[in-house]
Amino acid sequence: RDVIGKAEDFVFSRSLDDTSLALGAAMIPYSIEAHTVDAEREETRTKLLETEVALAEKDEQLRRKDEIRNQIESHILELRSARHSSAHSSLLPKTDEFNSFLDGTDDWL
Repeated sequence: RDVIGKAEDFVFSRSLDDTSLALGAAMIPYSIEAHTVDAEREETRTKLLETEVALAEKDEQLRRKDEIRNQIESHILELRSARHSSAHSSLLPKTDEFNSFLDGTDDWL
């Protein structure tokens, strides 16, 4: 209150407006030391950036793995449907062994 020249009985408004923000910012002491980056903070920042890069690489690996699994599953489904409706169905084996192979591959995924 002394800073803005108001008496002791002056009551600040409970609302936060532009004027109070500017006044608050002006009253905060500015220190160059508070804004310098020390070695420990820089080391922490570097470690966090390395972790972020590693996680991004892991995400890309998982995305690629899921994409490959989806392609294999799609191929399995195409083979199953081709046995019954394709012009090339005669080229596919008619045995239960082929069905069990497809089922085994699908279960493996």
